[in-house]
Amino acid sequence: LNACYTESLADKLLPCTRFLIGCSAAVDDEAAVLFSSAFYQSLAAGRSFEQSFNLAKEHVKLAGYAKEAA
Repeated sequence: LNACYTESLADKLLPCTRFLIGCSAAVDDEAAVLFSSAFYQSLAAGRSFEQSFNLAKEHVKLAGYAKEAA
């Protein structure tokens, strides 16, 4: 769910899927694009959901968006 304040929606959808990413706050648009790009590239490279999620967070943090990567 690549949008701000989607944590409550994610909680409702979680019973329907194995993995879901939601956000509890506002996120800078560029940070969201960086996260999504790194996340899906990592999945496509064969990494697990957890590895891809953590790698994407680090990618965002290295780009200077520490708040968004928390």
